[in-house]
Amino acid sequence: MKSTESLCYTTWLADMSYLHVIVAGRFMAYLKQHGFAATAKLCFKKIRGGGVGYLLKQIMFSRYLKRNTRDGISVTVIEGNVPYVTEDHAVFIVQFGHKRLFLTVDDLFLAGYSAKDITPIAFDCIRDLPTGPCMPRKHKYKHLQTALEREENTDLIRQIWVSGFSGTGYEIGAGNRPTSVPSGCHVTYIDAFTFDEAADGSFIGKANEGFVSVSIYDTAENLKAVPAASSNFFILCHVIEHLPDPIRAIRTIYSKLKVGGPLFMVVPWGAYTFDRHRPNTSLHHVVADYMLPSSDRNLEHYLEFCDLAAHKEDWVSEGEKSHQRSRDTHLHVFSPESFRSIIDFCCTLDKWSSIQIACPYHKEALQEFCVLMVK
Repeated sequence: MKSTESLCYTTWLADMSYLHVIVAGRFMAYLKQHGFAATAKLCFKKIRGGGVGYLLKQIMFSRYLKRNTRDGISVTVIEGNVPYVTEDHAVFIVQFGHKRLFLTVDDLFLAGYSAKDITPIAFDCIRDLPTGPCMPRKHKYKHLQTALEREENTDLIRQIWVSGFSGTGYEIGAGNRPTSVPSGCHVTYIDAFTFDEAADGSFIGKANEGFVSVSIYDTAENLKAVPAASSNFFILCHVIEHLPDPIRAIRTIYSKLKVGGPLFMVVPWGAYTFDRHRPNTSLHHVVADYMLPSSDRNLEHYLEFCDLAAHKEDWVSEGEKSHQRSRDTHLHVFSPESFRSIIDFCCTLDKWSSIQIACPYHKEALQEFCVLMVK
């Protein structure tokens, strides 16, 4: 499906946006077709270098957009392998009723598309489609260990972890940052909070735009709507620390996974987050939450968070209010070592076939560590 003729020299444009490269590919193909290959090569060297070339690029792109993404364009949205480009330069593909964004042109080409495959569309045509995970980004690491040592982009690290996932599965608590799973995966989103509840303070200080379309409202400890042994995978990113009973959640997910199905978790590393002044939650405490659930014990978490993480002046009153409202917050604090002890305890209750816990090496990615458990 790729056209090498229209995509020559795109490696020179790696620092440009994906739509710019698509347009550049078309423009270069036109020049080469009319015998101006040398001119095309010189033009794009200048474009990449900035200056006059940059101005030329802007003129060319503005004319392209004016001609090809006019207001009022209306096409039938086709689910499957049809990428669409909107007026604001975003490139989407529609899969399983969700619009999925291509983050870079490399991702588009990696999926087997060329510039001529892109269909202009007015954003209004796909506005009401629920947002799905971004299409996976192209990564240059064949082995996870190499990625952890060299990569600082936490989203890309997550994508590498789940790059082998397939089939149908669930992501719990994705919010506005769903994990980019391979294109063949069908993800159903689960959350304990509605959009309004999240906007009311569950995601303090973060924009609530772009939330995924939630199909099941439930907690990870219950999952009553998910049939037993039916899921190919589960994903929980920055969720386990919010749960009153992490062990029960892991056990529940185990019962919902097929044999060989992975549970992928991304866990905040307390020492490198706003929880840095809080002690790690002990195994004894988490086991007590599982064996003897206690509202008073949950109140301790809220008080500790308001005092040592949120630094509220009236932390007692604020903690009690948050507890009464069951407000979403970090009830637990983990390090890779403390979380490993919890996983080991879970392995005494259920037969997980393999466990991986890995920490990034790059300082920009140290705020979280990844856990993969396979049933």
